[in-house]
Amino acid sequence: MAAGKIPAVPFFLRGVVCKGFGRGSKELGCPTANFSDEVVGTLPEGLENGIYYGFAKVNNDQVHKMVASIGWKSILQKRKKKL
Repeated sequence: MAAGKIPAVPFFLRGVVCKGFGRGSKELGCPTANFSDEVVGTLPEGLENGIYYGFAKVNNDQVHKMVASIGWKSILQKRKKKL
């Protein structure tokens, strides 16, 4: 990302929650969810890895406060961005 240029935030993501490793809720003590690689691929270009906050809605239920961890996950010696 060019110096001084900030990607467009806020942004909106939509996708089906997919199965993770099954340790997030157990280790953190709160519900977690994972998005598919297709959804991760729609993140704004230049968005830095980090912890972001926002709102989530699942299955037309209530809107909830949420945090998102965006970063790299090593898989078979390749690096993939995860959300």
